[in-house]
Amino acid sequence: MRPRDLRGGAAPSIIGPMQDGPLDPARHAQLAEALAQVFGPLDAAALADVESKLHWISLAGGDTLFRQGDRGDDVYVVVNGRVRAIADDPDGRVRVLEESGRGAAIGELALLTGEPRAATIVAVRDSDLVRLPKAAFDELLHRHPQAMMQLARAAAVRLPVR
Repeated sequence: MRPRDLRGGAAPSIIGPMQDGPLDPARHAQLAEALAQVFGPLDAAALADVESKLHWISLAGGDTLFRQGDRGDDVYVVVNGRVRAIADDPDGRVRVLEESGRGAAIGELALLTGEPRAATIVAVRDSDLVRLPKAAFDELLHRHPQAMMQLARAAAVRLPVR
């Protein structure tokens, strides 16, 4: 199946900022668990602060979140579903790099390094993610530096061994 490129027409369904309404308890628990996997344990005040800056994104299976080479101005967290990272090789072939599910950070390396996105991210099945913009990400790390350690550990595990 060829991924649908959302930039050319339809956009991901951005449900909007979290403060638009309270989440039901089960959905809130899913979100809190996913954020804790990415940033480590956050106290209630920190969690509420982060949640107020998040935007929900719903992708249908086959939708493209972003493409290799795009600017990396946001970090995404998979709340449920599954996404696949693919990259174009220099010889023109597409290579599957990894698949990620609930609690995975997506796009954090481009955000941290300022480099373009290293891969295209495609939803393997219907998936819900939250997007944290760079300014909110930087504020989170400034207020809670331990979150960077958790994020760095997860990123280091994913880097290929040479």
